[in-house]
Amino acid sequence: RSHGANVRCSNGYGLSEVCGACIVAPPEREDAAIGYPLPHVKVKIFDEQEKKFYDLADGPRTGVLYLNSPSVSCGKIDDTVFFELEEVDGEEYLCTYDLVTVNEDGSMTCCGRANRYFVNNEGIRFDAGIVETSIGEQPNIAACAIVPNYDKALHDTLPSLYVQTVTSDPLAEKTVQQALFNVFIK
Repeated sequence: RSHGANVRCSNGYGLSEVCGACIVAPPEREDAAIGYPLPHVKVKIFDEQEKKFYDLADGPRTGVLYLNSPSVSCGKIDDTVFFELEEVDGEEYLCTYDLVTVNEDGSMTCCGRANRYFVNNEGIRFDAGIVETSIGEQPNIAACAIVPNYDKALHDTLPSLYVQTVTSDPLAEKTVQQALFNVFIK
């Protein structure tokens, strides 16, 4: 807009397992909400503390997003199982492992990942705790954590490693580089 373009963009959320877009925000919305489910999409929010499923109509809360749609994949090709659907209230839902906040108006905002696992390009799952422990044990590292950050432009949650060194001197950057080298290269 600042350059004179008259384009309207809609923020949304979709998964290949559900054949693409399933939650869309109207283009006039200016916050980070991913929006509302499309008509054919059913949503359940799993509250991890209460161990209970909720509907969007149950009001504001934060929980794990589960989706049901006529277009959801069965998760199998021949004898290979890629993922399994979970039965919720008599219907099969796909657990996205994404944490969402249900807003007052019934829209949803993505706020991170429900689990601490990430998958690399080779499809290998790793536990964020292993990385945090390994980096945290390196010399001159005071603390570290992998935090899921939702990138609105990519419509994806990306793991970010935050590291605090023992000192904040100019060599802190080298300390972090050496820790990463020791853990991932050595």
